[in-house]
Amino acid sequence: MIVLKQCLLNKLDLSVYLCTAQVVIVHVNADARLTFGGTDDAAGLAHLYSAGCLEPEKNNSYAKTISEHLQKHFSIPVGRSMIFFHDIARTHVGFNGKTLASK
Repeated sequence: MIVLKQCLLNKLDLSVYLCTAQVVIVHVNADARLTFGGTDDAAGLAHLYSAGCLEPEKNNSYAKTISEHLQKHFSIPVGRSMIFFHDIARTHVGFNGKTLASK
């Protein structure tokens, strides 16, 4: 899991574009059962949450990198994954006992 996280951090340069790597969490559920496009062939579902740091003009680049990563490391074809980008207000994200908007 650490290798997967570090690989994604390096490829996406999350430390620059998505605030700090300290609050990046990668969760992989390799045993999830998915039906995608009417079949149960290998498929992937990704949610990328950000606390006010996503830049919509970079989402295509992120989607490409994540899709290629899923294909390389999990044998999930690029056309069988769905990626959702969620930009959440910093006032709605808690970390270290307070919201990210708190000073």
